[in-house]
Amino acid sequence: MTLRDFEVYNDDEEGQQVVIVLVEGDEKRIAKFYNSAVKERPQLATVDNVKSEDFADDITPLWKFASINTASQMNNAIPLLLAVKDNTDTTLQELKAMRKNTDAIPQVLEEIKA
Repeated sequence: MTLRDFEVYNDDEEGQQVVIVLVEGDEKRIAKFYNSAVKERPQLATVDNVKSEDFADDITPLWKFASINTASQMNNAIPLLLAVKDNTDTTLQELKAMRKNTDAIPQVLEEIKA
């Protein structure tokens, strides 16, 4: 009792933005998915209508859709991760420079005492 295939995309129908969700699975799981779509809404979404209709074409297998979506998200994340790495490298260099200064403190104190 699972959704075997799943595909989702944004579209425009008669000047209105729509989200198209195609699912394939047993009737009970599809009904549960549809009821969730009707009852549960994303916080910032404005949903005017949820409808269901039969679809006779191929639907992307769920594993393939998940793989494509994951790859797409990774492509978005890579520049952010590189920026974090650059910031981390800079911070590490600054900490090493500060450590050199603090390592010299005991010697400076000894010189002051003398």
